[in-house]
Amino acid sequence: MLLEMDGVALGRRIREELRNEKIRIVYISSRESYAMSLFSVRPLDFLIKPVARERLWEVLETFLRLREDGAGEFVFKAGKSLGRLCLDEIRYFACSGKKVEIHALSGRREFYGNMREVWRQTEGKGFLTIHKSYVVNTAFVSVYRHDSVELADGTVLPVSQRHRKTLREHLLEQYGGGR
Repeated sequence: MLLEMDGVALGRRIREELRNEKIRIVYISSRESYAMSLFSVRPLDFLIKPVARERLWEVLETFLRLREDGAGEFVFKAGKSLGRLCLDEIRYFACSGKKVEIHALSGRREFYGNMREVWRQTEGKGFLTIHKSYVVNTAFVSVYRHDSVELADGTVLPVSQRHRKTLREHLLEQYGGGR
C-alpha cells in the first residue's frame, strides 16, 4: 500500500512522466479486477494474493532472464576519469568532431573518441548506426519515419539514406512487422 498514490498511478508516472520503459514493474494485489487497469503501464507481470511460491519464482526467473538479455556496459574515458554506463540506459550516441555525447536516462555525458569505438562496444546489443554521427538504442525508438526516428522522450534523430534499409529491416524484425 502506498500512501500518496496507488500502484497504477506510480506506474503511469514512471512510463509517462519519466518516459522510462526499462523499469520492470510487477503488481501484486488480492483483486483480479485490478489487472485490467494495468495494460497502459505495461508491467512485467501481475500476481494475485496469496502469491504461490512457484509463481513468484517464475516471475523472478523471467526478470533475471530479461536482465541478462539487456546486460552490458559502455566504458569510456573522460579526462582522467573512467566512466561506465549500462547499455540499456543509453538512448543514443552523437558524435561531433572528436567528441562523443552519450544521451542516457541519467543525463548527458561526453568523452573524446569516435563512432568506431562506440560501435565496437555496442554491436549486436540492440544499437544501430543510423547516421555517420548517430548510433541509437533501438529499444528507445518509438516512431520510425523514412528519414528520421523519434525516441520515447520525443527526441528526433536523422536517418541517412545509407542506413535506412538496415534500420527498417531491424525494426520490422524486432517488432514483428507490425502484425
